[in-house]
Amino acid sequence: MFSSFPIAAKRAVFVSIAILPGILFSSPKKPNVFEMLGGYQPNPGKNSFFSHWIPKFIAQSGNLPSSGIVTKEDEETEVEEQESEEKSESGYYDNRKSEVGVWIGASNPWPGSETQKYLDTTLGGGFFFRIPWPWIFYLEMGAFYANYLSATERALTTIPVYLALGYKIPIDLPISFIVRAGGGEAFVVARPSNTSRWDPMVLIGLETSFVAGKKIRIGLRVDYNKIYESNLDAPEESKYYYASPYSDSRLTNPNYYRVVDTEFFQFGLMVSVFL
Repeated sequence: MFSSFPIAAKRAVFVSIAILPGILFSSPKKPNVFEMLGGYQPNPGKNSFFSHWIPKFIAQSGNLPSSGIVTKEDEETEVEEQESEEKSESGYYDNRKSEVGVWIGASNPWPGSETQKYLDTTLGGGFFFRIPWPWIFYLEMGAFYANYLSATERALTTIPVYLALGYKIPIDLPISFIVRAGGGEAFVVARPSNTSRWDPMVLIGLETSFVAGKKIRIGLRVDYNKIYESNLDAPEESKYYYASPYSDSRLTNPNYYRVVDTEFFQFGLMVSVFL
């Protein structure tokens, strides 16, 4: 009778007889049949019949892309990268904030110019206000003061007021370099004639600085400014020679009166505060 079964049915019966004991006598220590790829194991919980043979799936561990599990080291690395990016971005935007500052240093007649023949180096100082605009540039406005003396009675007081456009050179260094160029007017007082007026001027400069902390910038400034007077006409009283007991003959003599451009450069220590 058993031989009358089809061959396929016989094979099914033999497979069932071979697997059934493994199902009934499997344990957590010897999973036997239920140990499969991918961490497929029986539940090592209660020692019951169903808990032995009912399979339960557990996720594979590791750093496989398909596992979806991120290790603690990966999380710490990602957090550190985010913090470093935030610090670099915050530092960049701190440097792009509006700032107000002062500087003090040497004010010198430009070497080799007509100004150096008559005036000496002096101490000058000034202030400035800078905003990050437009686009990648800075808009700077400021003023400074210098009183130039000489070995004679000649003296010159200058108070330039300027508006300049600055650009930060994109160099990856702890020190920043900012170049600027602009113009404005300078209030000039000449002695011994004591004449005073506003004259046009141009200004170019270079600044090297670094940010101390988050609110203070410290650096050096070098500025060159030229005050234009050569386009002005000499006053009428200087065109004709006449003598008077109430005036200095050197000023009324046309040979002593010349209109020239003055050139200066400033080199000083600067400190600014971010607003």
